[in-house]
Amino acid sequence: MTKQKTLIQKFLAHPQSVSFSEIETLFTTFGFTKKQGKGSHIKYSHGKDYIVFSPHNGKIKDYQKKKSLKLLQKKQFL
Repeated sequence: MTKQKTLIQKFLAHPQSVSFSEIETLFTTFGFTKKQGKGSHIKYSHGKDYIVFSPHNGKIKDYQKKKSLKLLQKKQFL
């Protein structure tokens, strides 16, 4: 099994256990564009859809993880 498939399975099974760097890997794998926002905010966009993260010490809040999961499912990547 590839590293990406393992990461996708981990994200689907336990979204709270996935780190921000792993989420970044998924977003770049699926062709999202990364843009630096104000301060510590990071925006990932794909077409008209986007999500903004505000990582602190390499971690993001659980609600941001859930939003990213919903966005990836909406775009039918997962």
